[in-house]
Amino acid sequence: MSKTYDSIIIGAGIAGASTAYALTQKDQKVLVLDKRGIASGGSGAAGAFVSPKIGKGSPLQTLTNTSFSFAKDFYLSTCPSLFHQTGVIRIPKDEADAKKFTEYEPFNENRYELYTKTQLHAQGICSDFESFYFPEAGDCDAKEVCEVLLSNIEVIEYEVKQITQENGLWIVGDYKAKNLVLATGYESDLADLRYMGIKGTWGTRGDFTSKLSLDVSMHQSMSVGANVNGIIKLGATHEKEVKEPVPCHKGQTLLLKEKASSLIDTSDLELKKVFCGMRAGSKD
Repeated sequence: MSKTYDSIIIGAGIAGASTAYALTQKDQKVLVLDKRGIASGGSGAAGAFVSPKIGKGSPLQTLTNTSFSFAKDFYLSTCPSLFHQTGVIRIPKDEADAKKFTEYEPFNENRYELYTKTQLHAQGICSDFESFYFPEAGDCDAKEVCEVLLSNIEVIEYEVKQITQENGLWIVGDYKAKNLVLATGYESDLADLRYMGIKGTWGTRGDFTSKLSLDVSMHQSMSVGANVNGIIKLGATHEKEVKEPVPCHKGQTLLLKEKASSLIDTSDLELKKVFCGMRAGSKD
């Protein structure tokens, strides 16, 4: 027999998990469907930095920074052990980028400090560029956050191939609901979403064991997480030419380690696990 819900959400990444949690808080009966399970795609591979956006001011920057404040407070109240509030340092890539930071500073909408090269060196960071330090920022354990948000919600591993509507209800296999939410990331096979400009962006992350004393996270052209419980996360989400997910491989993360060596001492970093996945991006 078919089961009826208030809402069916397709996709159990951070977007689907957050939406399901919010709807459940409003007493909705929710079902989440995902073809590979919780945070099996790009969300599971995310380094999940929770940090403000820097720039010259725009509606997108304002939205992002408002969202940062909401997310920070939400994680601290909902799953504080999974949000590591290490602070995040945004470091210019080169001289030209450093000049832009001067233009960006008036538009820093969240609490920040200017870090001199002396302060960076004291943290073990190899950069001579004055940088922005956001003390309230950090990173979260993305997959575990999704699992917490969905812990009291029905989740079924199920590949949705077709959706239909009948008598005011959405029908997905044997399940029906008044409302349907597509949280399918970069995939848009179930509806024509070309108008949204959604494209996939490939992300790679490596978790490395280390004894390096690194108390702060940073971002330059890649992300370097603080040492949390003996693990330093190195990650980057920048490959836009990958059309379909491919198997993760060690070489991707070793390149990240080599790149990170220009910022921190990577001599004792040993690769523990590789993560990769496709995330959704849309035109600003």
